[in-house]
Amino acid sequence: MASTIEWKATDDCGSVSGKILKLGTPSEINGIKVVLFKHSGKSVAVRYDTRPSLAKLVSEYEAEEEERTKKNTARFAEEKRKRDEIDAPLIDKMLSEAERLKKQIPSDGIPVQEVVTGDLDGEPIKTFSADGVVLGWRDITIIGQPCAVRPGAIGCFASTLVAYTTRDKINKAKEDEKKKLELKAIERAKPIKKSSVCKYCGTYCYGDCGGKPGDITEEERKRRLIQEEKFWEND
Repeated sequence: MASTIEWKATDDCGSVSGKILKLGTPSEINGIKVVLFKHSGKSVAVRYDTRPSLAKLVSEYEAEEEERTKKNTARFAEEKRKRDEIDAPLIDKMLSEAERLKKQIPSDGIPVQEVVTGDLDGEPIKTFSADGVVLGWRDITIIGQPCAVRPGAIGCFASTLVAYTTRDKINKAKEDEKKKLELKAIERAKPIKKSSVCKYCGTYCYGDCGGKPGDITEEERKRRLIQEEKFWEND
């Protein structure tokens, strides 16, 4: 844990003059360099460029922090080097197994890529694609998923999916996406009753959000509907 600055306030420090100020760290407020102390449950900012004794402590603090940063950087680099030495052959083995499994893809099969789009509670959210088309898991055939596992670990730290799909499924996915876009365009073009759209959320909530149905402009209606569709586009 980083050290902090402790300093006896000089006579020009107002209400804290003569007090022992602790837990100080250098900071900047409105362009003025200060040390922020904790005193009697409150933060106290003391300018140090006009107080030599405090400025000296700040210099010592910064030098110590720089040295600590250098040591931590070196330690992390060494830990990464050792980890990479262990991981490299495990990754090579995983990729070798993936290449072996790829030979099982039929001649008319199209390899599928696994794409991570985010994570949920630490678990990656994945989609699949082939020929630039997003596919559902029902559209692919999984051959295997080689993993790299460190000695003594329960789970893997890396994996790669070997799967394929067919041209028919890709074409169907394209057609489904086209129809989805057409339906959205039709929905946007539909006339809508003023009382059907909530002026607070701009959706078809009929006041269920707690607001009162009211009038909004056509431009605003379209903007909010598009925004709602983007939110639900992966639903």
